[in-house]
Amino acid sequence: MSELPNGWIETALTNLATIEMGQSPDSRSYNSEGKGLPFFQGKAEFQAVFPEIRKWCSEPTKVVERGDILLSIRAPVGPTNIAPEKSCIGRGLAGIRAETGVNQSYLYHFFKNIEPWLSEQGTGSTFAAISGQFVREITCPVAPAAEQTRIVAKLEELLSYLDAGVAELKAAQKKLGQYRQSLLKAAVEGDDSGAVFPKLTLGELIKSIGQGWSPKCKPEAATNDEQWAVTKTTAIQPLDFDGAHNKLLPSDLKPRQHLELESGDLLVTRAGPRNRVGISCLVRSTRPKLILCDKAYRIKCDETRINPEFLELVLNAPHIVQRIDELKTGISDSGLNLTQDRFFTLEIPIPSLEAQLLIIEKVQIQVESIRNQEKSIDLSLKQSTAQRQNILRAAFAGQLVPQDPNDEPASVLLERIRAERALQAASKKTRGRKAKEGV
Repeated sequence: MSELPNGWIETALTNLATIEMGQSPDSRSYNSEGKGLPFFQGKAEFQAVFPEIRKWCSEPTKVVERGDILLSIRAPVGPTNIAPEKSCIGRGLAGIRAETGVNQSYLYHFFKNIEPWLSEQGTGSTFAAISGQFVREITCPVAPAAEQTRIVAKLEELLSYLDAGVAELKAAQKKLGQYRQSLLKAAVEGDDSGAVFPKLTLGELIKSIGQGWSPKCKPEAATNDEQWAVTKTTAIQPLDFDGAHNKLLPSDLKPRQHLELESGDLLVTRAGPRNRVGISCLVRSTRPKLILCDKAYRIKCDETRINPEFLELVLNAPHIVQRIDELKTGISDSGLNLTQDRFFTLEIPIPSLEAQLLIIEKVQIQVESIRNQEKSIDLSLKQSTAQRQNILRAAFAGQLVPQDPNDEPASVLLERIRAERALQAASKKTRGRKAKEGV
């Protein structure tokens, strides 16, 4: 960072804080009975609220205190949180405690500021990670101690206001989702008179079903319509297809042209984590040379019985989604399947084709309105994220609060920390010598 204000200084994190790198204890010390200290490994500990503690360590090795900063150092790299209590930390975490005179919240906000950068620093062939040496050498801009306090107070004021706005946006987002679900449920259950639509199984309503192809592709997406690409499963979202989610097919692989997507294809994810299996949407438009991946079905409807757009609505109605969830098979929620045989047993309400068209017209207008509102909320949430980073960036460039020439310079604070550490090291050495001599 260049041109810091007078009184500021840049230094390595190791000069400002005690850094404890996590180390998983012997597996024999793990327990689920609440014996010992709570054990945190990483990943799950970076939600807004800590999850319910499920594992304890009766013989803790690496320990952090309540209020210490927890930094995720292994897949994902960068997220931070505050230790809710004295705990044992595993290899996925580093514990950071500010030295006397350094504001702990100041350091916490510093890590929130550099989180996007940190997320790109991990290395490793199996999973991304950063080392203890890397953490210790992270360069931190240090404000005078008094200014650190002012910065933290201003940050908490501004970020609290921003958090309140984000909470309102997410509440509105949730209500829109609930409205969409109630709309779809009402649309496919029966007509206004209360009459229930007759039902047929999915197997009776389709002409063909097939799955795609998942060769080893390049990680990047295709950049033009002349390149062949394979969809990611994330291209398939409820009621929405986004062909931009794809991977480039290597030039030495011959494309399977019969799997190229077309307008009118109804897609359903068939394999993956529980929350990503059974997702369905209709392809209304698509770029050329886009191949369906192996983890999704392509359905062609018998249009003498059911309109593909109506079937899309049915497959996204909440009670049908619940029934699809019951049809999934597998031993772990991280990897389930929706087999054709079981999927074909799904019962689908079938009004007349004329009634289907009326339902489609009515529901799609409302769904499009919901989608537009959701896009507006998504944009606002992205702007909030950008605004948060701008606030943090300003804080650590010395631009958030005014400087006071009467503040003790940060260089004096660092000298005091060095002196205190030297004194502690000397005292420890003396105690060790006396213990060795038996004094």
